[in-house]
Amino acid sequence: MDCRREVTLGGKNLATILPSLDTSSSSLGLSPPKVMDNRGSTVSSDHDLCYALNQRKSSPKRPVNVTATRVSYEISTDIAAAGKSFTEGEFVKKCMLRAVSRICPREIEKFRSVSLSRTTVQRRVEDIAANLTNQLQQKVNEFHSYSLAVDESTDCTDIAQLLVFIRGIDDNFNVSENLAGMQSMKGRTTGKHICGEIVDCITTKLSADFKKLVGMCTDGAPAMCGKTKGAMSLLQEVIGRKIIAHHCIIHQQVLCSKVLKFDHVMSVAVSIVNYIRTRKVKHRLFKSFLEETGAEYGDVVYHTDVRWLSRGKVLKRFIALKDEIKKFLETEPKKFSELDDLSWNEDLFFLCDITSHLNDLNMKLQGKGQLIFDLFAAVNGFKAKLGLFKNQLLDRILVHFPTCSQHILQERHSAVGIKYAQQIKFLIEEFNSRLSLSSEEKLQLKIIENPFSIDPEEAPPHLQMEVIDLQTSSLYKTKYGESRCECGATEQTADHVINACPIHRPPRGVLGLKRLDEDTIKWLMTSCPEI
Repeated sequence: MDCRREVTLGGKNLATILPSLDTSSSSLGLSPPKVMDNRGSTVSSDHDLCYALNQRKSSPKRPVNVTATRVSYEISTDIAAAGKSFTEGEFVKKCMLRAVSRICPREIEKFRSVSLSRTTVQRRVEDIAANLTNQLQQKVNEFHSYSLAVDESTDCTDIAQLLVFIRGIDDNFNVSENLAGMQSMKGRTTGKHICGEIVDCITTKLSADFKKLVGMCTDGAPAMCGKTKGAMSLLQEVIGRKIIAHHCIIHQQVLCSKVLKFDHVMSVAVSIVNYIRTRKVKHRLFKSFLEETGAEYGDVVYHTDVRWLSRGKVLKRFIALKDEIKKFLETEPKKFSELDDLSWNEDLFFLCDITSHLNDLNMKLQGKGQLIFDLFAAVNGFKAKLGLFKNQLLDRILVHFPTCSQHILQERHSAVGIKYAQQIKFLIEEFNSRLSLSSEEKLQLKIIENPFSIDPEEAPPHLQMEVIDLQTSSLYKTKYGESRCECGATEQTADHVINACPIHRPPRGVLGLKRLDEDTIKWLMTSCPEI
């Protein structure tokens, strides 16, 4: 996870007092920042803003230009959001005055009144940060229950940054999620230290009640999930009860991909890229060579293992420039014989294609506002795709592996199909091992996702009567929408049933329907007895 650089402001870490510098309501779920007067009251109008600014002890006793002050706040917000130095305000004002002097010189005095000195920008950012923190505190206090997502990573200055996200639901079923804080850990990062930072963030900064905490999601590291000394265990001791522990589903997806043993491919590709890019003269010559030959791209890209999508981008660029790289290295003293090896090249093409599919899944699992059954629906859909890939590879069909189809000779399709079908099998087994739900967990998700499809007797006793009332209400059925598929999908389309539905999908998907094999015929007889 990327971390911001540590910035200090008045002796405090700016990141810890500023939940987000994107002050739009769409990104934070909060209102735009408001100016507070010296009594702590919110300023709501231009007249109130003028009065509040004149009442501040630090303000000079002269009338305040309200419009200029608002512009100063807005520009200060943009400076902070872009991660720029506070002194940039003076440069922005200089550019602004130069433009105004040319376009509308008669109005230049209005623009001179916009204060953007370093100290002014600092005060503005402090005001905005305090206001956003107050809004977040108010929102958190309205939560009926909430959960946390915690991750620790080291930035470029070797300082461990602990990110704490909070997601809660209020009594009106409004779900909000925000960055609660970024705690800088300059010492050790043991479970005890992580737990202390979490407690400090939630209790001191947000003034939240731990009685409402129901769960926490981590990356599964020992410091987070250790049985006795992990942050999760220590936090449960602090609050005096157990909470639900989740292992980040994106992190598990990345761990599943490690079952593919293609280190011999990545190591060579990375070595070639580093050989070209780490030598300044050679790098310049390579870029000139690409420009002369009219290559599709102008350079190769570095591989960063901590960035999960990096491998796919590196492989795609490497394959696009493989011919140019091979030709460029012909005159170099260091040789890479793998570039001429048939088996190595086939592994390179397959790894590029399967990594592309894995990256697509990773992107689907990212983003705000997703619910757990949406995430597992994406995972189950990917499992179904893996089954399709395996069967098609055994049948020498490479339609979903475009790089392999383009570069591997037709007479080699049978051999590579059998070889890579085995790799897909390993991937399926790993996904089933790491990302499968128990029957109890499936029932819990189904109650939330589609309460109309469960048997009331299977529901927990305290929910059985409510489930019956819900299922027998025509009003609620209409609101929910009877067009939904039994698996919970919004629409029960033919494409969804054939390719994605975990309940109704035919055993071999579209391929089985085309060939009408024995398993597909049995499925048709069961699912469509009227045929």
